[in-house]
Amino acid sequence: MKFYHLIPVFVFFTVTCVSAKFTLSDSTSEKTSSVPALDDVIAKTSQSAALYKSQHELDLAQISELLNSSATVGNSEANMGLLKKTLSKAFQTNTSTEVRYLYAKVLQKEHAFDGALAVLELAPEPEQIDVNSYLLAANLYMTKGEFAKAKRLCLMLLGVASLEVAATCAIDAESHTGNAQKSFNGLKRITANKPLSFNSRHVLAELALRTNQPEQTLHYLRDIDLTSAPVSLVVLWSDAQLALDNFHEVLTVVPQLVREHSDLEDALLLRLAIAEAKVDKSQTWQSRMQARVQLREQRQDSFHASDLALYYLELTNNKEKARYWAEINWQQAKLDQDRLLLQRVNASYPNYSTTYEDKSDSNNVILKTISKESGE
Repeated sequence: MKFYHLIPVFVFFTVTCVSAKFTLSDSTSEKTSSVPALDDVIAKTSQSAALYKSQHELDLAQISELLNSSATVGNSEANMGLLKKTLSKAFQTNTSTEVRYLYAKVLQKEHAFDGALAVLELAPEPEQIDVNSYLLAANLYMTKGEFAKAKRLCLMLLGVASLEVAATCAIDAESHTGNAQKSFNGLKRITANKPLSFNSRHVLAELALRTNQPEQTLHYLRDIDLTSAPVSLVVLWSDAQLALDNFHEVLTVVPQLVREHSDLEDALLLRLAIAEAKVDKSQTWQSRMQARVQLREQRQDSFHASDLALYYLELTNNKEKARYWAEINWQQAKLDQDRLLLQRVNASYPNYSTTYEDKSDSNNVILKTISKESGE
């Protein structure tokens, strides 16, 4: 049996990977949720910040380097406390565009979307537009379900950034409001016979998976080095392999991306557990994921709500817990895949149906669960 029924749920990011796909100076892509204490250790990391911590001050280049490295596999928790403390302090005296952008990215990783948008303080005049800041803001609005606002920001980049950058951003925003296949076809036409940027390749790969074309996803990711790729992109690659029943590929490649298996992010650990459940009698990864889930639940860690929902849906068939975490995830992120996750969880309840409503007056997304028995 093909894994296609999982495709809409697996894409992206999960709230574990709120993807900042659209950046020109880096390829950071991360999806997180509620905020643990700064000194909490969620998963051990092999990356040491000793060099940076020993310094009294970090310059912006070092901050950017650390932030970019935190997007890669095994490093998502690395140095985030240090980065937040440093940027929060810097922002009190330095409100330059670069500081605002870096600080907003840290806030994004903590799911403080409104705070991140407030920090960015976008300039409306074309000559003052910072492309990275606009792209990050568009991504933040998408995660909030405010797709019309996101698309407007993307279109404001026409004439400021390249056509590919502006179009990729706008089409991605549009894809979450209805017809993903139409968006996929449109972006393919715009980028046809041209060298693809990292951002466009990422969005095309994601749209391919959302439209049940995992072979195309792997096609767009074929030249990506997974060892240095953002976590969300490795998750995307894993989901495409799972959709094609390439379970051994996931079990072989993903563990090699980290020195210590305890460094693996929840989303990747979950994919390993699902792959193992399909092909292996052992329960190595399933046991690791179970322990991680127990830790998250002890902390009521909504950072990883979508991963927890999918864990309970796929590996334990615990509908109540799957729904609990899917609803928490929906409170935090409203991308199309978040809607589909909640819809899929509710579909496991015979007395419930889900409807999708895009309120144009508020540019927001509302998902209502209506009891068939009550006749509401």
